[in-house]
Amino acid sequence: MAEKNRPLVPFRVNAGGGNFLDKYMSADDKLLAVGQQLDALTQFVQQLAGGETMTIGRTQEVPFQQILAPGQAVRLVAQSPYAGYVKKILRHWPAGCNALVDVAVGVGNKRVLPETGFMALNDATPVFDNLSVPVKEKENIWVELQNGDALNPHTITVSVTVEEALIYTNNDSGELATRLGAYNSIDRRGTVVLHDNFESGTEGWVKTLGAGVGSNCEWSTESFRNGGYSMKVSGGLATASTVRRMWGVSDPNKVGMEFSFAVEFYNMLAGTNYYSDNVNQYYAMWYLVGAQLYVLDATVGAVLVGNDVEALFDDQNFNTIKMVWDTETARYTRILFNQVEFDITQRSVPFLAAPIVGKHMAAELQIASRAAANDYIYLDDFIATINEPNNT
Repeated sequence: MAEKNRPLVPFRVNAGGGNFLDKYMSADDKLLAVGQQLDALTQFVQQLAGGETMTIGRTQEVPFQQILAPGQAVRLVAQSPYAGYVKKILRHWPAGCNALVDVAVGVGNKRVLPETGFMALNDATPVFDNLSVPVKEKENIWVELQNGDALNPHTITVSVTVEEALIYTNNDSGELATRLGAYNSIDRRGTVVLHDNFESGTEGWVKTLGAGVGSNCEWSTESFRNGGYSMKVSGGLATASTVRRMWGVSDPNKVGMEFSFAVEFYNMLAGTNYYSDNVNQYYAMWYLVGAQLYVLDATVGAVLVGNDVEALFDDQNFNTIKMVWDTETARYTRILFNQVEFDITQRSVPFLAAPIVGKHMAAELQIASRAAANDYIYLDDFIATINEPNNT
């Protein structure tokens, strides 16, 4: 009878003296045998972990060169060959430029070098090789050039080096990494269906900015929980700004919506998780006023669930809030704020008879500024889950 497929187990070499390798094999044969064992061990670990392969990151230069006519300004664009990081940028100004030719380099909607304005040198080739700027596959890498010399042409060269991110095919690793920063052990349960740490920008989020002066939504390095980036949302002078992300689902059952945020001043923060099932649109909602945490109940409206939540109110320390509710029963399950869990199973989720073709969910977060103020919030580590357990 044929043997069933099973993980390949490497043979063991005795660590003590007098083993097979020492007695009967030459030095070259020993090296060959050890190499075969390492190959077998790699396959064995990958099979046990449920993974298959690991792609070693590649590196490729993206070159730009332009002969600029006197007074000419151009923008050159090329696509990144990989999803990964911009690791090095080289720029060359030949002799005679006399600091009259401006150069700026960027990725997507982010200005990289310099971070603001332009740089202009003469007979110089500066190289920045300690960069780590996230870039998506086929995302635009661009160079802006302005020749301020009204008499002479100049040839400018720029080289951008992109390093491919390592890709592991073990499907469990991504979810494990997502959960490493969770405050509460219950926060590590549920199946992650969407995770955005804003390391690659704010694409995918629909921004509805307030009418007040200063309202904005931008990719930020000013404050972050993990990595080096977050999404900064400014409410605008005495108004409110909202960001929204939508994704498709089939039958999600118990779902979770989690945000990490840093904020110092505000009038109100509100988070809403929408679910449309082709018949109704449900909207589970929490909101924070000062240190008071509320949820929106279908029958009685706003319900106070936490009178003095332990929040960190400054723009460098992040809070984490997670709300779980059941799409089948239209009832809340629990809400967690940092290390504190609140049981809200007695509350029902509001809904509207608003049939929308195609089942989907959406997450929304809003900051409302105080009177005569333009308040802002940093968002990081948004996580959406399904298959959430009951309360413990």
